[in-house]
Amino acid sequence: LHLKLHLHEIESLSIAFAFQITLFIKDFKHCKPIISIDGTFLTGKYKGKLLITVSKDGNNHVLPVAFVVVEEERLDTWSWFLTCIRKYMTQWTGLCLLCDKHGGILSSVNRSRWWQHPNGYHRYCIRHLASNYHAKYNNAIL
Repeated sequence: LHLKLHLHEIESLSIAFAFQITLFIKDFKHCKPIISIDGTFLTGKYKGKLLITVSKDGNNHVLPVAFVVVEEERLDTWSWFLTCIRKYMTQWTGLCLLCDKHGGILSSVNRSRWWQHPNGYHRYCIRHLASNYHAKYNNAIL
């Protein structure tokens, strides 16, 4: 089941988005209090960016929590997406958010009380840190 939400605050957003909600709310209750978010380019017939949130359940299986297709990764799209996760998926205190250093994500996290102690925590994904470090220094020994 999908709940379609139309966001009027983001005027430049022209692609409709679906928020996986009813199916995953009950499953998310059994997950670890950690979510990972990221965005990726869509290629092919449909363009835009896919923003996705995943978590892991008690058996270490990956559970997709929410996703949305947007035109661009920006402060307003990330802010809306992260707010929807907190508003519709979980209000857990102490939820940890893992992500890369995308400017829209960082600005959104820094402006929201949901991701500040004691409500939540923000940490960086080690895979992204290692990839960025390797790209900057391009040294296999490091």
